[in-house]
Amino acid sequence: EGAQNDSFLPLRIGMAYVEQGSFPRAKPYLDEAVQRDSLNPLAWRIMGKCFEGLFSETRAADCYEQALTLQPEFRTQIVDDLCRVRRKSGVWKRVCCAFRKWTS
Repeated sequence: EGAQNDSFLPLRIGMAYVEQGSFPRAKPYLDEAVQRDSLNPLAWRIMGKCFEGLFSETRAADCYEQALTLQPEFRTQIVDDLCRVRRKSGVWKRVCCAFRKWTS
């Protein structure tokens, strides 16, 4: 059980830094979280929030899309995230296509 809890430690630390707005400090922990479990949609979503905080909207959108691919049930929350970053970057067509894909 301790080993399983340790595998989530980088994600928990990264999430805490993101919540504090310390995006540069969060990134290495989130990188590790995604490397440890690339199928964890939460890790990808939090990584997206980190990139958004680092003003890298394209990378944020890529992370949100990966989270959406891994867990389509989260589409409402993740599509909101995706729309927000796409609105910032001025790219709407891709958002609309992604939204139609995941809501159909």
